[in-house]
Amino acid sequence: MKKVFCLILLLALLPLAALGESESRFAPGLERGPAYTGYSSYDEFTKKHEIKSASDPRYTPEIAKPLNAYIITHPDCMVGISRSGMYKVRDKGLVNDITKYLNEWANEITEASKGAIRFTSFPDQVDILLVADQRFVYKGQYRGGGKVVKGHTCKITLTAYRLTNASQEYSISKSNVPGQSVSINGSGDFWMYPPEFKGSKELKSLVDQVMGWYGYGMAKGKNGPGVESARQALIDRNYLQAEPGIGFDADMEAAVRLLQADYGLEETGKIDRATLVALYYSKNDVAKMLNSYPDET
Repeated sequence: MKKVFCLILLLALLPLAALGESESRFAPGLERGPAYTGYSSYDEFTKKHEIKSASDPRYTPEIAKPLNAYIITHPDCMVGISRSGMYKVRDKGLVNDITKYLNEWANEITEASKGAIRFTSFPDQVDILLVADQRFVYKGQYRGGGKVVKGHTCKITLTAYRLTNASQEYSISKSNVPGQSVSINGSGDFWMYPPEFKGSKELKSLVDQVMGWYGYGMAKGKNGPGVESARQALIDRNYLQAEPGIGFDADMEAAVRLLQADYGLEETGKIDRATLVALYYSKNDVAKMLNSYPDET
């Protein structure tokens, strides 16, 4: 899967604004106008990031912002467009089809994180790359509505990569299986719409994992990469005068309480959703997130 980064050509992207930022919008597509500031070709991508071969697994954005995400798909990602077939997203006329799904999946991730994970139009300002891969993995005969018809199962895989840490990646998958998880309508050959991730255990798992990379859910006594990311953020913000690498100790807990007090948050010493955003962003950002998603921390 790591080679997927070398396929970031001809993207169909999501123009959602990051929390607290004002961004110009553009229409996603396989061909870009002169106003587009992202990547329009593999050659442009490799030149900009000095990638020397197709096996290079990763790049680091120019300004890697924690919790900021960017969503793409493979140019050979399959998109069903009729009851008789499916085609690759690189094929003419399929940009709107896959862009619709990319927007839906990104919105579901934002909702599941209660606004902590934020999507942006600018790949050079993110630390999380989401890659959506849709496949029609099996064709068979299915019975529905008193008829036996031929159709395809549709499988979606969402993979999250942390671009500044090559060891952190996480994938989830869901499938629509005709005759099992979905009903069959019509007759003849057909393709299946992608499964819904909204409210699913798979999506919650993805969101919790990604937020955990930056310290979400961490508390005194815990160790690991998420603790160290949060610890470094506290040091960078001058809440903690200590060296990284010693875990979530009493000094770190005190620093988290101080951060929470400064932001007007409950002083628990634990990194909940609001504290997570406070670790990396302004009071205004935290206030906007809580205003939009006030029910959970």
